[in-house]
Amino acid sequence: TIDFDDETTKRKLSMDLGHEIKDNNLVKAMVRHINLACIAMITSIICGIVTIFRFITGWYHAETWEDVIPSTIYLDTATILYMIDNLILMSCIMLNFKFTVKYYNKLCSKCHNLCMSVNGMA
Repeated sequence: TIDFDDETTKRKLSMDLGHEIKDNNLVKAMVRHINLACIAMITSIICGIVTIFRFITGWYHAETWEDVIPSTIYLDTATILYMIDNLILMSCIMLNFKFTVKYYNKLCSKCHNLCMSVNGMA
């Protein structure tokens, strides 16, 4: 039997709980970084596929604005897509910092909780 009144047992139990708390915080930080990296990677892959599609189909350069209307529309759409991709990438980089945890929790809590429950840590 374990004597819970013994000081060394109390100290050992408190140290074990401290390690569990630190390990849980480490797992939460790792999940946060992996989630944000995956979001950034997925948006970059989508933009890369759009760029490849753009060059394969020949929608990469319009000689004049009046002659090729679909190309003009596509170039505007691609520009907006790249701007959104850059915004997502910058947001993912920013949300990796510790001082933005409350914003991460607001924006990504459902995904984070899902990943934590898969690990059995929720």
